[in-house]
Amino acid sequence: MRRRLSCCCLIAILIVPLESFGQTPESFSALSVHTSETRGASWAKRVWRSELTRTIVAGVALTRLATHFDSRARHDMTSQNWLEFGGVDVGDTYGDGAQLVGLSLATWGLGVVTGKPELRQSGRTMIKGLVLDALLVASLKSAVGRSRPDGSDTRSFPSGHTSGAFTISTILARRHGWKIGIPAFGLAAFAGVARMEDDRHYLSDVVAGAALGIAVGQLVTPRPRREEAGLHVVAGPTRVGLRLKF
Repeated sequence: MRRRLSCCCLIAILIVPLESFGQTPESFSALSVHTSETRGASWAKRVWRSELTRTIVAGVALTRLATHFDSRARHDMTSQNWLEFGGVDVGDTYGDGAQLVGLSLATWGLGVVTGKPELRQSGRTMIKGLVLDALLVASLKSAVGRSRPDGSDTRSFPSGHTSGAFTISTILARRHGWKIGIPAFGLAAFAGVARMEDDRHYLSDVVAGAALGIAVGQLVTPRPRREEAGLHVVAGPTRVGLRLKF
């Protein structure tokens, strides 16, 4: 367990500085000259205010808690067959990497056909999120080497199906709102349950995968930064000036 937590902390250390790469061009539209109050804010406080940091911390804590219920959850889930509808396992289908890539490409293609740039951008962001998520999941699986419940291999932690599903769901929710986000997160939850039902993952694997997926989704789809109080130098293609915000 210590090894798994150490690997989670290592990924957190690596992923937090990557947050700046996910910022939109609009986030850097102003070069700010901050007030003394802003300059006095510690680096630790700025990091903690990041929702990405809070997601990672909560994910590590919940993963640790979930390990206490791994055996009980495995017994309960493998004795059920909840997700079979007409011979199709909804959770396994939505969490499958090929299906998620196909959904991302379809979103991008629909944007091209309909001339909607927001859909094209969503498709590109989904692909970027899946690539980053796959790299992080592969690194953790290799570093932790946890045996699957069914004993098939040592790539149980974290759940890649769950992580990919939550990555896509987070991106959809942040870009298109909760009318799409709520059903997407519901399908992502099905993906995690399905992997437990198939005896391929423990509960803690699924919780870690969900937290990692949400963190990756937040990383590649940041919310616009709120402008802080102070004197701001505004630089653009057609104008340069000063703006004072209280």
